[in-house]
Amino acid sequence: MHSPELVDEWSALAYQSSVERKRARQHLRDYGVPVPLDAGVATIGPLTIKQLNLFAHKVVLALHFEIFQKPLPPSGRVAAYWKTKEDFAPHGGVPQDLINLLPRYGTLTQGAWDERETFE
Repeated sequence: MHSPELVDEWSALAYQSSVERKRARQHLRDYGVPVPLDAGVATIGPLTIKQLNLFAHKVVLALHFEIFQKPLPPSGRVAAYWKTKEDFAPHGGVPQDLINLLPRYGTLTQGAWDERETFE
């Protein structure tokens, strides 16, 4: 409702031929994502990626606070961007050096609620 341009981007394939929708499903299957024949397909394009990158920055700042129990100081800097598993697949997965930078497995929690399954 607030971002009709995003909905238009997501539903771009809905207006394409069935050949294009089949090609999109096959693309996912090629990367090991099982897609039922009756599943819908959404297009993730530049507008969506911009929003996902904004979300990634917010998550990084939240994780910084969770780990260090203080906000990032004004002199601090972060870089965050959204990547799909397809981006990492040709390189053997997420680089071990990146994983090693993380001090421990963590998740965002608030009371009994957490995001463990969302980001696992």
